[in-house]
Amino acid sequence: MMLPKILLVEDHAVVQQTVREILHQVHPDALIDVRSDIRNGLSAMKTSAYALVVSDLGFDGQIRFDLLEACRQQRVPCVVLTGYVNQEFVKKALDLGAAGYILKTSPLDVLRYGFAHLDPLNPFLCPHTREVLERSRHEEFFEAPRLTLMEEEALKMTIEGCDLNEIAERMGKSFHTVRAYRRDMLKKNNCTLPTLIKRYLAYHP
Repeated sequence: MMLPKILLVEDHAVVQQTVREILHQVHPDALIDVRSDIRNGLSAMKTSAYALVVSDLGFDGQIRFDLLEACRQQRVPCVVLTGYVNQEFVKKALDLGAAGYILKTSPLDVLRYGFAHLDPLNPFLCPHTREVLERSRHEEFFEAPRLTLMEEEALKMTIEGCDLNEIAERMGKSFHTVRAYRRDMLKKNNCTLPTLIKRYLAYHP
């Protein structure tokens, strides 16, 4: 008899270990397949059948919904486990059929519950995610983004149409450093790049 398989896509080793242990507690008969990046996660879905996918959204400074789209196509429940929680991300994940949206810093009992109750028709949202959605229903304004001088310089070049390689060359920085600027500014401001640009331009027309 073939055991069910669970795909975990997460790039932080400590989080990998913690989540793997919780998944074993909740689904003791399942085989846990761990991948550290979105490319390998998508590749795994093409070659293996999974009963559940647990994945982050943030990889290499970008927010990626590719795995959710693949899960929807294959009708596999997917739980988003991430540090990025805002109205825009949650709504898109739910529109793509996410079975859950959980903040990584949630208590262990919340993680266990979210991994055990898989119903795309009634997705599980951790308390903080529910709070963000509720607050967003009453707040429709743009807060000025929080940026360091280097992050702001990189963002201005992005608005001008430069890609990461061009920004790195103009700033005299490495590609990895500029990519880290983008990752940090998105995480700090809890939004996608288009939203960050919109917020910045609202205060710097």
